[in-house]
Amino acid sequence: MQPPNLPPNLKDPRLTLFAFHLLHDITQKPQDGAKGADRLWKQVAGLGDILEVNLLKHLPGLLKSAERQIADPSIYQELFHPNPFLPFYSHSSSERPKLTGEVYPVQIHDTYGLDLTLHYSDISQPIACDRLSELNPKGCLLPQFIQAELGQTLLLFAQPEAIPDDPATLADRCVAALLQNTDYILVQDSTNRAKNSVGRVAGGQLFKGPIFEYQTINAESTNPSNNCHILVWFNYHPQTATKAGQAYRDLLQLLCYRAKICHQAYQSQFFVDCAREEYIKLEQKINFFDQLLIPTNKQLENLKKLINELPVLAFKLSYYRRNIEDCRTTIAANAKNFDARLADIRKLTLPPDNLDFWENFRKLECKNYLKQIDVNLQYLEGGQKLFDQAIATIRGIAELEQTERDRNIDRNIAIFGFGIGAAGVVASGSASYAGVIQEISPVNNYVSFWQLNDAQAHLVVTINFSLLAGAVASLITAGVIATFKNSKFTHSSPKLPP
Repeated sequence: MQPPNLPPNLKDPRLTLFAFHLLHDITQKPQDGAKGADRLWKQVAGLGDILEVNLLKHLPGLLKSAERQIADPSIYQELFHPNPFLPFYSHSSSERPKLTGEVYPVQIHDTYGLDLTLHYSDISQPIACDRLSELNPKGCLLPQFIQAELGQTLLLFAQPEAIPDDPATLADRCVAALLQNTDYILVQDSTNRAKNSVGRVAGGQLFKGPIFEYQTINAESTNPSNNCHILVWFNYHPQTATKAGQAYRDLLQLLCYRAKICHQAYQSQFFVDCAREEYIKLEQKINFFDQLLIPTNKQLENLKKLINELPVLAFKLSYYRRNIEDCRTTIAANAKNFDARLADIRKLTLPPDNLDFWENFRKLECKNYLKQIDVNLQYLEGGQKLFDQAIATIRGIAELEQTERDRNIDRNIAIFGFGIGAAGVVASGSASYAGVIQEISPVNNYVSFWQLNDAQAHLVVTINFSLLAGAVASLITAGVIATFKNSKFTHSSPKLPP
C-alpha cells in the first residue's frame, strides 16, 4: 500500500488532445478550404519543437496532399493511409523523460479533427500524478497554444496504482499537475471567477471507470477556442480499456459535435452583438429624423441622405439575422448528431455507468442555446420591422417633398410663362398705342427730361409697358393658381362631424 504522504501513482497515463478546426463554411465549396484551415496542422508542427519530435514538424507537408484527395467530405475520413495512426517518439532530456505518441488526423464532415496522444515510453513504471506536467510541457497542449477554431478537449486516461477512496480528489490533483506552470489554475470553488480559472463541473462513470469533467469557469471563457476543457478518466475495470477502444470513434465524434455546438452558440452571440450595434445606429437615425420634419432649405437633401444610409443598415441587420438563424440550424443538426453518438456509446456501457453529464449537456445546455437564439431573433425581428417602417416613412416624406418642389417649379414656370407671353403681346402691339401713351403728361415729361427722340421714346415706352403687362399677367396667374389649389384642397379634405 502506498504511503499516504506520497503523491498517488498512475499506471500508463495517457494524455490525448482532441482538437477541432473548421475546414470550410457554408459560403464555400466543399473542395475549397477555408482561410486558415491548415492552422491546426501548423500549430501541431510547432509542438515538434517543444516535444523535440521531427515528425510533427513535417505534419503540414504530410497532410497537404491528403487535403486535395478527399473523395467525399460528407463522411468520416481518415487522412493517413494505410495506417491512420502515425507513431512518433521524443528525445529524453534532463528536464523530460522519453515520450511516445501517436497522431491521428481525420475529417468529420466540414471539420478537421486531431487526436494527439502522449504517454511515457516506459509503461512498466508507475508515475506519480504530480509528474503529469511532463506530458504537457510548457502548457503546449492547452488552448492558448493550439488555438483550434472550434475548441479542444484534453483527455487523461490512467489506471491508479491503488483504488482511491475519493477518485474526484485524485482527478483534481491530476488536473492541477497538468496545469502546472501555465496561465490556468484549478479552483475548488465554482464561484471563483478569476481569469483562466478551471473547475470541476461534472462527474460520472463510463465503462465502470470514474470520469470527471473540467472546464474554464470564468466569464472570459465564452470563446470556445479559449476554453480549457479536460476529461479525467480512470481505468478501474479490465473491460474499461477494451470498451474505450470500441467506442473510440464515437467518442471522437461526440466531442467534435460538442465543440461545434459551443462554437455556434458563441458565434450566434457575436452576431447578436453586431446586430445590436446596427440597431443602435438606427435609433440614432430615427432621433435625427424628428429634426428633419422641421422645414428647412436642406430638408429634402437630408431626407435623401437618410434614405441612402438606412438600407445599408437594414442590409447589415438582415445579414446578421441570417447568420444567427444559420447558427441555430447548425446547433440543432449537431445536437442530433451528438444524440446519435451518445446512443452508440450507451450501447457499450456497463452497469452502473452514468453518463448524465453528457445527457445534461444535450438536454440543458443545447436547449438553453436554442432558446436564447430564439429570444434574440424575436428581438431582431422587431428591429427589422422598425428599419422597414422607417425607410418607408422617410421615403414617403421625401417623395412628397420632391413632388411639392416639382409643383412649385411648374407653378413658377406657368406664372413666368404667362408674364412673358403678355409682355410679348404688348411689345408686338406697341406700334398702335406707343404714340398715344407718349402724349400722357407724366410720360411726355419723362421723355422731355431725358431729351429722347421719337425712336428712343418709342423704345422706352414699349419696354416699360411690356414689363408692366408681364408683371400684371404674372400676378393674375399666381392668384388664379392659388385660388384653384385652395379650392381643390377644400373639396378633397374630409369634413369632420360637428
